[in-house]
Amino acid sequence: MTTINDTLRALVSEMTDGDVPDPLAQPCTLALIWADLCRLAGEPMPAEVAALVDAPIPLRRARQVPKRTMRRGPVVPTPLPFV
Repeated sequence: MTTINDTLRALVSEMTDGDVPDPLAQPCTLALIWADLCRLAGEPMPAEVAALVDAPIPLRRARQVPKRTMRRGPVVPTPLPFV
């Protein structure tokens, strides 16, 4: 019987072999993990997972750039707080 730990170790090993640096620290969605675990287990992906995996990558909130002011010289960006 394959355990969840066995399957996750296989995924981490595959990522390491694929030159993914520090696989455990990579940001990813639960949908991507679910899809990979299905693949490793030889099971079909549920439709809702497949729909998310096949969807275009959502645009991340664009980093706001301060508008130019009336003063001359370069505009110094203000760090944005993380929300």
